[in-house]
Amino acid sequence: MRQYKVFVHPAGSVEAVKIGWSWPAFFFSVVWALTKKMWLIAFGGLLIAIACGFSLAFFHLGDDQASLLLDIFGLIANLIFGAKGNSWRMDKLLERGFDDADTVTAANKDGAIALYLKDQRTIPASASASR
Repeated sequence: MRQYKVFVHPAGSVEAVKIGWSWPAFFFSVVWALTKKMWLIAFGGLLIAIACGFSLAFFHLGDDQASLLLDIFGLIANLIFGAKGNSWRMDKLLERGFDDADTVTAANKDGAIALYLKDQRTIPASASASR
C-alpha cells in the first residue's frame, strides 16, 4: 500500500498522485513530462540534454569517453525526474486550479480515487461543509 495525495478540481475531476518516487518519470523523463502537460519541465530537460551533447562535442572527447559521460548525465537526469516527478506533478495540478483534498493509503491511483470518493459520499453534507 502506498500513500496518494488526492486533488479535486472545482469542475469535478479528481486526480491522485503517489507520494514519493516516480518510476514512470525515471524511465521516460521528458516524454513523461509531456504526457503530464508539464511543458516547461519537458522543454528544460530537452535543452539540458542538447546542451550536454554540444558541450561534449566541443571538448573533442573520444567516442568512449563521450558515451560514458552522456550515460552518466542521462542517469543523473533520470534520477532527478524520478525523485522530483510526483512533486512536480502535484505542483502542476495546484497551478491548474486543483485543490489538495486529502491523503489516502491505497494499492494504486484508481484505488486512491475510489477511497476518496467513497469517503465523500459517507460524510454528511453538514460535516463536509465544515471541513
